[in-house]
Amino acid sequence: MAKRKVKKKSIRILTFGTLSAFIIVYFLFSLGNYAIKLHSLKTEQSSLKTELKDLKSEEELLKAELTKLKDSNYLARFARENYLYTKDGEYVIQIQKSEDENNSKSKVDLDYELYLAIGIFSIFTLIIIYILYKATHQK
Repeated sequence: MAKRKVKKKSIRILTFGTLSAFIIVYFLFSLGNYAIKLHSLKTEQSSLKTELKDLKSEEELLKAELTKLKDSNYLARFARENYLYTKDGEYVIQIQKSEDENNSKSKVDLDYELYLAIGIFSIFTLIIIYILYKATHQK
């Protein structure tokens, strides 16, 4: 009779333990997936904010350029500098600009927050699995 109670109890613990483990793993996976999506949305938001800021500054520059182009003296100088127009008796000497090598360096952006969230998620999952394993295999 004592063996039957122990066997019934261990089967019940094993059943509910594995069910609980699957539920916990599912929720942890969902939490990790949510954290990854949240991180990607935050990075997208920050990039869009910087793009908006750049576009607003470009708009201000274009408005200033538009007001400058209404001036006939500025328009004549602009055409001479950019399109090589000359006045009578002037010569055009064209100088080529060298490219700046510092602009060619690519910017490396490491997502430390994402790696940290995945690591914590993995460690927490392993701890839960270990606890459930120990609980089901106790004598």
